[in-house]
Amino acid sequence: MHTEAGLVPISKVRVGDLVLTSKGFYPVTNFFDQGVQTLCRIKTENGFFECTPDHKIAVLTDIYGNYEMVKAKDLKEEDRLVSVPSALPGDLVPVRFLSIEMNTREAQTYDIEVATVHEFMCEGILVSNSAGMRQFDGNDSVATGAKENLWRQDGDGNWSIDPERDALRMANHTRVFHRKPTQEETFEAVQKQFYSGEGAIQYAPEAIARASADILTTPELKSEFLGIYNELGQEEAKNWLKQHRPEMDEAELEHRFQRYGLNPCVVAETWVHTENGPRQVQDLIGIQHGTYINGELFSTTAAGFFTAATSPWLSSPLRKVTSCD
Repeated sequence: MHTEAGLVPISKVRVGDLVLTSKGFYPVTNFFDQGVQTLCRIKTENGFFECTPDHKIAVLTDIYGNYEMVKAKDLKEEDRLVSVPSALPGDLVPVRFLSIEMNTREAQTYDIEVATVHEFMCEGILVSNSAGMRQFDGNDSVATGAKENLWRQDGDGNWSIDPERDALRMANHTRVFHRKPTQEETFEAVQKQFYSGEGAIQYAPEAIARASADILTTPELKSEFLGIYNELGQEEAKNWLKQHRPEMDEAELEHRFQRYGLNPCVVAETWVHTENGPRQVQDLIGIQHGTYINGELFSTTAAGFFTAATSPWLSSPLRKVTSCD
């Protein structure tokens, strides 16, 4: 890792350290132990480095220094990666990608989250960071209260974050229910979100059903699927879906049942508060930008907002629905 103090192993980087980005040095806001994973080896004109196949790497899109984040496994021979030789904003150097070797070895892996720009220099190459988005079982009481009383007030009335739990500050916690939440659970979640912004819950069967709209083409089919999921469980719901799409292989079936970890969607006319003032979502599709959330400025990835679907929106006509990365 390229830090203000020099090269440091990523396992030694901590929240608050300053790391090099394309816009200078920015602080680390979160640290993740990602466990043991299989690595790939990226070979460039300057040497090689290792990462997970899904880690995103900056790839130049034009001669003006614009770039997008691409998964390592999707790199192409003509791609030019990005190196940042100094802390001067915009000081970018193209690095020619040569080849990728998959499944080179297994190793303990780590990742970080960087304030505002959400990128960092690693092994001489600009890469994307991770974000703290955590989903957990709806019955997990420990995770449910993990962010309660995160802020505390001293004797002078000043508010600060409990330093023992600072890593939770940027995390998005969502309780996932594989059954229909009760009215009491739903009311408690809405009340908690109203007062603190926390307490999000998700009804996984509904999200999975929406993600399989190509199969559940009528309200009756969707209702039948949800009934089986709720009454008989996920495995029976998988069997039901397989019966309605016999040619679907196991990998596709499993993928469909993991489609509940998605970003929230908004209509294209939605206004958001950006670093350049109020903007409509439809004007931010495919554009990296900074957006204010709870008074703090955060940067999107190069994808910005992207079109997720065209869907009915309450009683309005069909509208384009977007999500943000």
